[in-house]
Amino acid sequence: MNIPYATQAVDMVNHVTGFDYAIAEVMHLGKRIWYLKHGLSNLFGARAEHDRLSKRLLTPIHTGPSKGSVPDRSDAKRVLRAAWIQ
Repeated sequence: MNIPYATQAVDMVNHVTGFDYAIAEVMHLGKRIWYLKHGLSNLFGARAEHDRLSKRLLTPIHTGPSKGSVPDRSDAKRVLRAAWIQ
């Protein structure tokens, strides 16, 4: 798994928790946290029609290697729908 800056994120998680996680383990932790947050939102009444990407995620990036990059809205809707199916 080659994710830019992932090793720095893993180093931070390891420093804060005192564990020695690998990148794959931190990715798994992130997924579990997302599912927990998603599940709690569902318990409190959130439904698929309430799910959306934030304005910040839909704003083009102004600097760096991803300059000008912005998710395609149709792809974003597809990903959000898929999140509710799982």
